[in-house]
Amino acid sequence: MKKWYIVQVISILLIISICIGKNIQKNRLYDQNANSRWGDGFAQISIFYPLDEAPGEYFYFQDLTHRIESELEKSAVADELVIDKESGLSFPWGVSVSGKISVTSDRGTVELNALGVSEDFFVFHPVELKYGSYIQSDDLMSDGIVIDEDAAWKLFGASDVVGMTVEINGIPHYIKGVVRKSKDRFSSEAGLEKSMCFTSMETLISYGTVFGSYDYELILPNPVDNFGMNLVRTTLGQSSEDLLLVENSSRYENSHIRDILLSFGVRSMSSTGVIYPYFENVARAWEDAFALLLFMEYALILFVIVILIIHLWILYKAGKLRKPHPFRWMLRVIKEYKRNGIYIAQSEKKQKAKEKRRKQKETKKIDDIEDLDELLQGKKKEPEATLVIEAKDTAKDNKKTGKRVRKKEKNHEKI
Repeated sequence: MKKWYIVQVISILLIISICIGKNIQKNRLYDQNANSRWGDGFAQISIFYPLDEAPGEYFYFQDLTHRIESELEKSAVADELVIDKESGLSFPWGVSVSGKISVTSDRGTVELNALGVSEDFFVFHPVELKYGSYIQSDDLMSDGIVIDEDAAWKLFGASDVVGMTVEINGIPHYIKGVVRKSKDRFSSEAGLEKSMCFTSMETLISYGTVFGSYDYELILPNPVDNFGMNLVRTTLGQSSEDLLLVENSSRYENSHIRDILLSFGVRSMSSTGVIYPYFENVARAWEDAFALLLFMEYALILFVIVILIIHLWILYKAGKLRKPHPFRWMLRVIKEYKRNGIYIAQSEKKQKAKEKRRKQKETKKIDDIEDLDELLQGKKKEPEATLVIEAKDTAKDNKKTGKRVRKKEKNHEKI
């Protein structure tokens, strides 16, 4: 039996460890938690465009943003919106697209994986900076680029190269920042094993090669579930059916992970024509990992329940477990109530009888004292019953004396 207890305890500890580990990892996925950094009651939403549905111009995203803003102002949460005075918007948004670009320095030309970004991209994806700063939406020129430390060594043979000049298609650009290279397995498999840089969308589209899907991200108020997602679908209209929409803020909840678990095998198939950027590939890899952890969690819970049922059945067959009664607790309460009631009634009855005997003794004592006082004072005669008893005693004594006398006389006659 002790072995079964140990197995159950270990299983429960594993379940707790899985839950804690999942929560810790969720908080580490900064790309998927921009809504929580922005404030409570917000949702982070991503829109991925298939290659054959790619917007022709950057102005498309500006127009889409203002249309979403108009829909938001018509909603019930319009009075609670905080409008940014500079942009005139109440939410952050950003666009990115993957590609390749050639960067030239004094040491030579290096081809880098590139991500063309705009607006508030780094609000959603705060890659770790080693030196310098990010590309900002309010930069006057689009000639700043951010490279990773691996690219910095290839271009300049050093890591702190902020302010150094490079050429892209013969156009001078400067290094605005250097970021730390992610070396975990998922990031490497998602495309970060190679040297990378971040440029403006204008630079990548004009001087590089675009091969990925456009990704439009935004953070919207979400006072109730799916409010932000429904608002985006309403704004996009019929075209939303051809796009891939993802609500990042809820993608790691158990309800969504269960859907992934149930669609095992089918999830790997894709007919949308979307080529994901590296950060979305990492997010999808963690979805699969969480699905596996959820399966293990459910399996352990089921194992604990089965072991508990078997253990209870063994105890029941051995006679160590009483047959459960659906109203046992009620019967126990009634029995306890009756027992307490009887005890109280008996105690009260004994107390009354004791009090009665005490009063009778006190009354008799008082009567005896009064009778004695009257006898001493000669005011009362002895009771007749006492005289009768004395007379009977005297008669008995006389009878015994007569018998003795007659016996003696008979003895003398014999002599």
